Amino acid sequence: MGLITAVVPDDQLTAEAEALAARLAAGPPQALAAAKRLLHTSLEETLETHLAREAEAIAHASGTAEGAEGVASFVEKRPPVFNRD
Repeated sequence: MGLITAVVPDDQLTAEAEALAARLAAGPPQALAAAKRLLHTSLEETLETHLAREAEAIAHASGTAEGAEGVASFVEKRPPVFNRD
């Protein structure tokens, strides 16, 4: 599942955790919330149901300002700036 993405020495753990938290905090809040909801329900549904819910979430996200910013930042080769309102 990719839950462990790095192993670091004990004395670097806090710095690595803070860096990960900062990257997540700078990410797209609506998309991260949707991913979290999907993860929470993934073990309670069939694969077909889960894939359908995932497709709905992706379709919804593509029509949001957050989705537009993600695409624009990619095309313009710049870091995205997501609205926190």
